[in-house]
Formats: sequence, structure tokens, C-alpha cells
Amino acid sequence: MWKPDPLPLRWPLTLDDGQVLKELPLRPILHKEHTTLLAELDDQKAARAANGDAMDDAEFDEMAFLGLATLTTGQPESVILKMKRPDFNALAKRVQKMVSLTSHHFMTAEQQRASTKDNPVLLVPLKASDGVTYERIELEVPDLMASRMMRKFKDRLERAEFITAKCTGLIAHDLHQLTVPDWNTLQQRVNDFLNETAESFPLPTSTSSAM
Repeated sequence: MWKPDPLPLRWPLTLDDGQVLKELPLRPILHKEHTTLLAELDDQKAARAANGDAMDDAEFDEMAFLGLATLTTGQPESVILKMKRPDFNALAKRVQKMVSLTSHHFMTAEQQRASTKDNPVLLVPLKASDGVTYERIELEVPDLMASRMMRKFKDRLERAEFITAKCTGLIAHDLHQLTVPDWNTLQQRVNDFLNETAESFPLPTSTSSAM
């Protein structure tokens, strides 16, 4: 099971109870946590714009990193705000990778060998609503009907979750529990299904490596 390495602090943090942290333990950020945070920030940005107080991109990004920092460290915002700027920059860089890269970048060599595009290994096993624990997810190519139904959703995230559910057999609640890198991995393959031609999916042979 994937557990991000802790972040060493150049300037240790002293908490309100007197505890001194020389490093910050990190945990994976879940897909639902990530999308909820961004949606809340989008709402804040829109509300401020309506009041004539526009939020620029730099402020939005810093607020996003601050929110993600509280999620991955488990520390409240008041503690994160005590971090020295270079330490926060290091944390923001780490968080950026955690929410933008696919699971392949965080796998061990053994996991990379075992994982395939159409049956990827999960960084963190998923306990689904049906009680089954999945260590990998098998993907199926959607038919034209599913892709047409997807377009009925106006929201981009709803479209993504609908078609991903069709390709994995999981419901939205289960998809929400995936780590962001695992979600990103699924999106990469689903995007292939939706946009590539049949020639991009050669039939496997007994001697060929898995796609």
C-alpha cells in the first residue's frame, strides 16, 4: 500500500501543545477530497468576482496548495501557516505531484511490472460498496451508447465519473475513494478509449507484453 514519504522540515514546527515536528507525515489525497476542494475554491472565486474582488491565479493556486496541504498532512491550516516559506514551497511541490501524476510514478518496480493499462494495480486497495476489496481495476472499452450518454452531463467531472463507472463497473461512491494518482491512471486510459482508433489497441499475442 502506497504511503508518501514524510516531508523533512528545514525549520521544525512547534505546535500549540509544545510538540516539535522535524518532518510532516503525509497521506494520499483521495479523488473526492481533491475535487471537493477545487469546487469550493471555484465557488469562492466566483463569489469574490461578483463582489468586485477578483482572485488572481497566484492567489487561487496558493489557496489550493494550502487546502491540499491540510488534507495530506492532517494538520489544520493554522499549523501550515506557521511553516517557513521554503518548507511550504517544498510541500506544495510534493502535493502538486501527488495530484497531477499517474500511479505509475509512485509504484515500486514490482508494481510497475504487474500493472497493465487495462488492468492497473492500485496504489491503495479499494474497498468497494459491494464489500469487495480491489487491488487492481479491470477496464472495459465503452460502447458508442455509453459515450453518447456521457455527453448529456453538462459538468465535466460528472461526465468523467459517468464514463469511468461504465468502464470499471464501479459506482461513483467507489470512484470517490480512489487516490488521485489512481484516478488519474484510469482517466488516461479512458481518454484513450474515447479518442483513439482501433489500430491503437492491437490484439495481444502469447509473446507480446500486456498493453
